[in-house]
Amino acid sequence: MEAAERSARDSSRAAAEMESRLQVTAAFSAALTGEQIAEEVVRHSLKQLKAAAAWLVVFDEQRRNLRTLHTDGCDPEVVARHEVVASDASLPLAEVARTGRALWYPKPRKLWARMPVFAAAKIEVGSAALVPLGGAGDCMGALGLCFPQRRDFSRGERDDLLTLGRMAGQALRRAERYDIERGIAGSRQRWLLPAFPELPPERCCVRYRPAERGPQIGGYWYDAMDLSGGVFGVVVGDVVGHGIDAAAVMGQMRSAMRACVLSDHDPGHVVTRLNTMAHRFPGMTMTTLFYGLYEPAGKLYYVSAGHLPPLIKNGGGAVRALFDGPPSPPINVRAGHRYFTATAPLEPGETLVGYTDGLVERPGEAIDDGIARLAAALAAAPHDLDALCDHLLDHRPPGDHHDDTALLALRP
Repeated sequence: MEAAERSARDSSRAAAEMESRLQVTAAFSAALTGEQIAEEVVRHSLKQLKAAAAWLVVFDEQRRNLRTLHTDGCDPEVVARHEVVASDASLPLAEVARTGRALWYPKPRKLWARMPVFAAAKIEVGSAALVPLGGAGDCMGALGLCFPQRRDFSRGERDDLLTLGRMAGQALRRAERYDIERGIAGSRQRWLLPAFPELPPERCCVRYRPAERGPQIGGYWYDAMDLSGGVFGVVVGDVVGHGIDAAAVMGQMRSAMRACVLSDHDPGHVVTRLNTMAHRFPGMTMTTLFYGLYEPAGKLYYVSAGHLPPLIKNGGGAVRALFDGPPSPPINVRAGHRYFTATAPLEPGETLVGYTDGLVERPGEAIDDGIARLAAALAAAPHDLDALCDHLLDHRPPGDHHDDTALLALRP
C-alpha cells in the first residue's frame, strides 16, 4: 500500500514538474527580449518554485560586467548599489556566472559571510540557490534565489533549478541573436527609406514603425517629391512579403518609381510603366501602391494600384476616404495592364493621409472596420502634422504588430 501511494505521489510530482516546464517553455517562446525573459524567469521562481526573492544578472557584450536584468523581493537599495558589478567580483552570483557552476546554500550563514551587505539588510532567508544561465562554455549570466525556509536541495530539486537556468540561458541567447538581426535589418530598412521627405515639414510628415515580431525589415515604403512649381508627388507602397527579399524589391521599386516620375509626372503613365518594368525583371513580386500628384489649383491626380484608400481630412475636421470605383490591380499582377489617372479635390489646409495595413489590420476584423477606426482617429487628431502622425500611430490596433507600418501625411 505504501509503495503504491509513494508511486502515485511520484507520478503526480513528475506530472506537475512536466507541466511547469511546459509553461516555462511556452512563456520563453513568447518572450522576444532579454528583459521579458528575465521577468518570466523571476515570476516563475516566485510563483511556482516558492522563492522569496530572485535576482537575475547577465553579462554585457564584452563580458566585463554583469548587469541586473530583473529582480523581485530584494531590497531596492541593495539592488541599486549592485545594479552593475564587475564580472570578476568576489560575489557569489559573479562566481556562478564566470564558472558556470551552481552554488547551494542550505543555510544562509555561508552566503552572508560572502555577502555581508545582504546580511546587513536583514533579509529573512532560510536557504539560497545560485544557478548559471546556460552551460560552462556558454553562460549568459546567473540567477540567485532565496527561499524562506531551509532546503537541503535534493538531487531532483537541483536538477530542476539547473534545467531552469539552462532554459533561461538558451532563451536569452536566442533573444540576443534576435536583437542583433533586428538591429541590422532595421538599419538596412532605414537606409532604403528617405531620411526626410523633400517637402517642408509644415507640408509633409512621415512615420515608419517596424513589425514587433518577425524580421525588422520588409517591403513597406513612403516617398515625397518636390516636383517644382508647387507640384508635389507622394507615394505609399507595400511589397508583398517580409525580410531581406521584400526590402530588396522595395528598394528597386522606389528607385524605379522616382525615375518614372522625373520623366513623366502623370500618375497613370508612371504606374503603367512601373508595372511593365516589374514584369520584365526577375525577382519582382506583387506590390500595392498609392501615387498622388498634387497641383496648386487644389487638384489631386492619383492612382491606387490595389492599395488601401487614403483618407482626407478637411479644415472642419470631417474625414472622407479616397475611393474611385473598383480598385486597380497591384503592380506585377496583370501584364500589360493600363492604369488610369483619377482626380479628386484637395484644397489648401486639407490633409491627405496615406498608410499601410499595419495601421488598420487586426486579426478577425474586417479591413473596413479598421479603416473606419483610423478615420475616427484622424478626425480627432491634432492639427499639427507631427502630432497628427503620432496620434494615428498611438491608435494602431492593440496587440503584437506583425506588419510594418508606413504613414505619410500631406497638407498642401
